[in-house]
Formats: sequence, structure tokens, C-alpha cells
Amino acid sequence: MHSPKRRSFSWLQPFQIKPSKPAYAYGIRMLVILGGPVAAGFLLHNPGASVLATMAALSVGLIATSGTYLRQIKTMGAATIAVTLALLLANLIGDRTVLTLVVTFFLSFLLSFASLWGAAVTGVCLTGLLMFVISLAKFSSFADPAVLLEQCLLCVAGGLWAISVAAIFWIVRPYAPAAAAVAESNSALSQLAKSLSSDIYQTNRQTNRQINKASIQQNAEQQQSMQWVHSQDRVLQTLSAARNIWTSAWTTENASSSRGNRLLVSIEEASAIDRLLNALARLLITTASGRLLANIKPEIKGVIEQVAIALEDLSIALKQKQPARQPVSLFALEQSTQRLESQWKSLIHHIRRKTIEIQAADYTELAHLRKMVLTLNDLSDRVVIATQHITQNAANHPTQTPGPSIDQTDQSIATLVATRPEQTAWRETLSNNLTFRSVTFRHALRLAILITLSQLLSVLLPIPRGYWITLTVLFALKPNYGGTAQTIGQRVLGTVIGGVVGIILVMVIHSPLALILLLLLSLFAAIALRPLSYSLFIMMLTLGIVVLFEAAGIGSWEVGVHRIVDTLIGGAIAFAGIYLLFPNWEQQRLPAQLESTLQANLAYFQITISQYLHQCQPSAESDAKRIDPTFTSSLHRLRHQAALQNSNAEAAAQRLFSEPRHLQGEIEPVMALLFYTRSLFSSTAMLAEHLKENIDSEAFCYIEPLADALEQALLTVARALGQKLPLQPLPPLDDYLDDVCDRIQKLHRDRLQELTADLPKTTPTLQQIKSQTPVATELSQIVRATEGIHSVAARLGKTL
Repeated sequence: MHSPKRRSFSWLQPFQIKPSKPAYAYGIRMLVILGGPVAAGFLLHNPGASVLATMAALSVGLIATSGTYLRQIKTMGAATIAVTLALLLANLIGDRTVLTLVVTFFLSFLLSFASLWGAAVTGVCLTGLLMFVISLAKFSSFADPAVLLEQCLLCVAGGLWAISVAAIFWIVRPYAPAAAAVAESNSALSQLAKSLSSDIYQTNRQTNRQINKASIQQNAEQQQSMQWVHSQDRVLQTLSAARNIWTSAWTTENASSSRGNRLLVSIEEASAIDRLLNALARLLITTASGRLLANIKPEIKGVIEQVAIALEDLSIALKQKQPARQPVSLFALEQSTQRLESQWKSLIHHIRRKTIEIQAADYTELAHLRKMVLTLNDLSDRVVIATQHITQNAANHPTQTPGPSIDQTDQSIATLVATRPEQTAWRETLSNNLTFRSVTFRHALRLAILITLSQLLSVLLPIPRGYWITLTVLFALKPNYGGTAQTIGQRVLGTVIGGVVGIILVMVIHSPLALILLLLLSLFAAIALRPLSYSLFIMMLTLGIVVLFEAAGIGSWEVGVHRIVDTLIGGAIAFAGIYLLFPNWEQQRLPAQLESTLQANLAYFQITISQYLHQCQPSAESDAKRIDPTFTSSLHRLRHQAALQNSNAEAAAQRLFSEPRHLQGEIEPVMALLFYTRSLFSSTAMLAEHLKENIDSEAFCYIEPLADALEQALLTVARALGQKLPLQPLPPLDDYLDDVCDRIQKLHRDRLQELTADLPKTTPTLQQIKSQTPVATELSQIVRATEGIHSVAARLGKTL
């Protein structure tokens, strides 16, 4: 239960700061973009004419996009064309009310489909629709061609000015956006490592107990576990963005470069570091209750801490034009790794000298500790390699750290291509969403109706600036209830506070110079704080608008009142629309998402386990021990798809929890299913990592019955959830697992007898223990996860 003190401040939730940094450079850039047309208007003794150019420059400058500089310039150019066409269309139909409403409806409906083609297209279409709404209210000349031509030229000039300023602010380096994206990925990895170092031990000791008590959402430990999940999702998002940006740069340049190749290798090294961190987390879960972990736990924690520091230093180096030769943190990382290896050798020495007594059951933990040490060594090496690729200065240090080889670059490109999503033709994408079952179609129809209704109200009601109602609906309405409610709360609260503060300030301050300085400061703060909080952005923007009207002499304190009232009306319209017009609640879509998530994780498990079993078939060839390159490419692709589906399922669950309580259903089973699915993914990833140890697949034929039973069980649950079929009973998973565990325990007993007989340090039995114990452990975890998924699915089948 929340404390009264915590509840009393719940109204401040919309001002929650995102984990980001203020965009100071962006704020300065926008001030220059806005200042250019305004200064030109004063110099030409026609400040009124600069209003339209300033509006166009602001609209184009604010468009959010990513990718290479060329792609950003193209997006801003398209936005310039969009605002000009929107102004032209508004002028042509602005004096015909009925025609205006009809065009507004169809334009809003069609442009709402832009989200199907990414953020850049969405930004261009939203900018055009924004300019159309404002032009209908403020810039329509209706019948004068000369004025219309002048306005269009002012729009083009404003957009071109914004593009020119952006180009000046950009440093002309073709891979700078890619370097920034890779830096963000390494920063996210650093946070993931810090989370692993600080609380992963306490988090996972309680996890199974939390599931059994059905109290996931209420436990502080589970909240920490969810933070780990969110950190994983952030890494996935940043890596996907880095891959897309690098691919755009590589395609644009149509050639390789040393800088680009090093960045590509850094992206793939970051992906490998992510896999190793997740494997390490899994190993820590497995060994958390063991008695041998305490012997090397401080050294393990030390290596993880140094990895986090080194990754943060790597992120900083990527953002620098001329990074340092080699961060000091690499030396500390190497020292901590050496201490871990020394302590591990000491532990093995004591076991062989029998100063530490062990039982047959301890060999499972010992095998996992060995795997953990190897993983940490690999992790340390990956961080060092990634750093050296970036800090290399071939001109001054030709003998140090050679750049990536051609084979290594080609392999990285192949991996990158394998993880890219398949492109669908735009006609097929559009036709697939021209159905009432589509979320995008429903949102487009809903938005078109509400925008048209808002436009009608602004015409019929005696509201001075009724287009503010329309703009509130345009920006507040989202495809889902939770996103809409959150945006409405943020926009309303920011507008009310900013409006009240603005009213007070314009009533107190009367100096034109002070008002101009306050205007510049508020606009700079709005743009700079935009990445941190939407509420803060709206608050400072509203303050700036109130001050602007006062400074321009076209309004006074009443402007703040009008904006608050219009925002409240627009927020009410948006809220009523998302609740009443064609609602598509998350609970209705969740079964299909859960089916896709389980199917993706099942495919990842199938391709991983197939490599352990590929020599068990009678037709297997003798040279099948080598891992096929096509298998590696498919493995990367299916792992990426499974991770993406897990993230999508998590996002769907968050949307479900933000909907009205009576529509949510039971929350705990959904959270439990997500937890077990993540556990399945983590164990499968561990099995995939274990393949790198050159295992002998002939030794794993005994796990085939268990693997087949797991595949059957997961496929049955996925189909039952997605198609609402009766859930079939589980195969005898425990019986198959017992057969596997009995074989491993026999190996442990045999090894204990070898130690008693003082046989050589390395024997075939020891090699089999090293190879087979981790596999048996992860299969055991997968069995537990599958049983949990089946149990939770049985409960969900009654509520979904």
C-alpha cells in the first residue's frame, strides 16, 4: 500500500523526468532558427510578414527524425514541401465551411496511416496537418493570388532557413549519427552492467518464491527484476537504432571506410556484450544459492563493475571526434580479470588438494562457476576489442590495434543484414491495414472524426483561438487508451501551470526588453527540456506563447486563460473519443501478441537445440561438427526476433495496465507469463552461447525426447492462447528431465571417484561434465519455465 505522503504527490506524476539529458544544442539551434525570420522582418520593416516564415521554420525545425545527415535533410525538405502544400490547400478551400470540414476529415484520415512507414514519414505528415489547421485559422487569403504566392514563398523560405541552420550546426562527418547511436548503445550496456553488479543477487534469489506466492507486482524485488528487463529493452532499442543508422550511412556512401567498418564492428561487439551480460545474469541466478560462489564473488563483482566503467568510457570516446588512445579503465578491467582468474585457480587448487570438501552435487555449481569465469573473460575481451577499434589512430600509431579485417567486416555486415526486419511493399502494408480490425485504421478514423468535430466547434463557438482545441486533439490522441490518457494529463497540467505563471509574469513585467529575454529563455527551456519531460516542454511553451502575445501587442494575460480553456476542451474531446469511438482494448489484442511471443521464443529454442541434436539423425554426415555459417546467421535473426517480441509483449502489458481497471482483467497471470517467457529466452540464449565451446553433438542425443516434448508443449500453449483453443495437458516433462539429470549425476559421481583415485587432472569424464552440465541446467530451467507458462495460460484462458 502506498503511503499517504506518496499519494499526496501523485499529481506530479506527469512531470516525471525521463532518463535522458537536456538538449542544450538543440535549444540553441531552434533559437537561431526562430530568430532568423524575426530579425529579417524587423530589418525589412515588415515584421508581420515574418510570422508565417517563423511558423514554417519552427514546424520544420521541430520535426523529430534520426539517421544520417542526408536522411535528416531529406526529411526536413519533405516537411518544407508539406507545410507549403498545406498552406496552399487551406487558402483554396478556407472560405467554404462544408468543403473545409470534408477535406479536414479525409486529410486527417489519410495522413494518420503515416505511422505505418516510420517516424520520419509520421513527422512530415503531422507537420503538414499542423500547418493546415493553423493556416485555416490564421493565414488564409482565399482569393488573392499575389498574397497566396507570397505566403507560399515565405513558407519555403522558412523551411530552407531551418535546413540551412541545421546543416551549419551539424559537423560534416558521414558516420557521426551512427557513432552517436553506438555510443548510446554502450551507455545502455553500462547501465545494464551496473544493474547486474548492484542488485542481481538479491533480485533473483526471491524470483521463484515470488512466482509461487503469486505476488509479483507487489514485491520490491520483482520491481528490481522489471528494471533489469527495461534495461534489456533499452539496449535492444538502441542497438536496433544503431544498426538502422549505420545501414543508412553505408547505403548512402555506397562504399566502405575505415571509420565505418570500425563502427560496424563496434555494433556487433555491443550485441555480443549484451548476450554475455544476459548469460552472466543467468549464471548468477543459477549459482546464487550455492556455497562455492562466495569464494570468488568479490572478484566477479569487481569485474562487472569495471566492465560498466569501461563501457561508459567507450560511450564517451565514441562521441569524441578524436578519442583518447586508450582509457585508463581498460587497465583496471584487465587487473580485475586477472584477480578473478587467480582466485578461480586457487579454488580449483584447494579442491584438488582436498582442503575444500565437495560432494557430487557440487559439481553442477562448479561447472557453472567455470562457465561464469569464461564468460567474464570473454566479456572483458569484447570490451577491450570494442574500445581499441574506436580509439585506434592508424596515422599516429600504425603498429597498434589493427582495424577490422575484411572477413570480420563481411561477417558483421552479414549479421547486421540478418537482424534487419523484412521490408514490405507499401501497397501491401496499406492494404493490410484497410480493415476495421486494424488498430491503425481505427485510430485514423477516430482522429479524423475528432479533428473535424474540433474544427466545427472552433467555427460555431465564439472562441478567439479555437484552433488550439484542434491542436490539442491532434497531439493528445494516441492509438491506445493509456497513451492518450497520459498525454492528456501531461498536456493539461503543463498548460495550466505554464498559463498561470505566464499570466502572473505579464501582469508584473512591462519592459519590452525583459519580455523578449523571457520569451527567448522560455523557448530555449522548452526545446532543451523536451527530451526529459513532455509536461515541462508544454509548460515552458505555454509560458512563451503568453509572453509572445504580450510582447507583440496582440494579446495580454487573457491569452493564458484562453489557452487553458481550449486545452481542457480539447483534452475532454480526445478522452471521450478514445473511450467511446471504436475502442480496441489491449485485452482483446493481448492473446495474439502472446502467441507471437511464444512462437518467436519457440523458434529460437528450436534452432538452438537443433545444433545439439544434428548428429543424432542417421543421415548426419561426419563433418557436421562444424557450425554452418547459415546457422549462425539464422540464430542471430531468430534471437533478435524473440527479443523484439518479448519487448512488444512487455509494452502490450504496460498498455493493458494503463487501461480502466474493470477492463484489465487479472494482471498477475500476465506478469507471470512474461516472466516465464523471459526465463525461457534467457535459458535458450545460454544454450546458444554454450555452442561456442566446440561441443560434440553426438553426446547429446539423450536430450532429444525432452527437446521434442518441450517443443510440443510450447507450440500447444501458443496456439491455445492465440486461437482460444482448449489447453492440452503437458507431456511428461519431469520424467524426461529425470533421465537427463540421472545421466549428469552419474558423471559427477564418476568424477568424484577419479579425484579419490588421483587420476590426471583432465579426463574424458571431466570434459563431459564441462560440456553437459550447463546444458542440463538450462534444460531444467526451460522445463520449469514451460510448466509455468502452461499453468498461467490455463488461468489466462478463463479471462482473455
